[in-house]
Amino acid sequence: MVDIRMKKHSGFTLIELMVSLGIGLFLIAGIFTVYINSNKSQKFVEDEVKLIDDARFALETISYDLKHAGIYGTLNHESYDKVSEVSRNLFAANPAGQCDQGTGGWVTRVDQPVFSTNDMNPYSADCIPAAAKYSAGDVFEVRYVSRIDNAAPLFDDVIYMSSDSNNAQFFLGDNPPTTVSPQSRNYQVVVRAYYLSSYTDTIGDGIPSLHMVSLQPGPSIKDTLLLEGVSDMQLQFGLAATNKGTSVVTWQHPEADMDWSRVIAARIWLVMQSREKVRDVDTSTEFEVAGVIQSYPNDGYRRTMVTTAVRLRNMNTGGG
Repeated sequence: MVDIRMKKHSGFTLIELMVSLGIGLFLIAGIFTVYINSNKSQKFVEDEVKLIDDARFALETISYDLKHAGIYGTLNHESYDKVSEVSRNLFAANPAGQCDQGTGGWVTRVDQPVFSTNDMNPYSADCIPAAAKYSAGDVFEVRYVSRIDNAAPLFDDVIYMSSDSNNAQFFLGDNPPTTVSPQSRNYQVVVRAYYLSSYTDTIGDGIPSLHMVSLQPGPSIKDTLLLEGVSDMQLQFGLAATNKGTSVVTWQHPEADMDWSRVIAARIWLVMQSREKVRDVDTSTEFEVAGVIQSYPNDGYRRTMVTTAVRLRNMNTGGG
């Protein structure tokens, strides 16, 4: 007779398996939650960095213009009276290429290399076409000339300036004036204005953006989208004690009666806003913009502020 004995096997019971499975799922859920939150935080930081990078691009563009404001060839803004009054009047009376309230002189206002308004639009509908296009913030403009190669061809629809150390003259096209000295050089006239719009290039899209209006061949003016997502732009200007001063004695917001001949520096603040809303994040925040605390609600839009200070290289140099 064969003795068959049953071997006893050990293992997990059903209850033990269920408990183990529950613990495993709990751990996996925790790891997954940490992963999701980590990804969300990383995305938040990446978006923040992108907003800052975009703002710095805009600030570099604006800073370049401000640093060159008041350069009129071999002259500077303090010797603007040496720019031919005849040529100034000619282009001041020409409605083409103007961006003001119809008074003319937007291009040739050489005595005002920098100009700004405080939270208002100073321009006509020809410059900023629709009233709804200007949204908020300061508006400012700059004027200077950009050097070109004297051997380079001149174009018949571009405004230039011929300048030497004693006088300068505006002219249009490929026939420079003969009234300046042989030592004179030709320069292309640069006039630009910056403002904030309530939309980009698509009317009514609701995306605040920074626009640049600039003098173009024609002459004409062109509105260019510089950067989307800019919800506020504020400026302060550093004023010297006199129009020959070299040290900032006071910082002021742009005012109608400001003495622009004393401006030697500028501070710029840009508040950036994300294009899309984010969920499950408290976006309420506040910044000190140009000395004023600005509070923003928890509306789902991320915001950050970037600021810079610029020394205007050619202002108040002591020339004359």
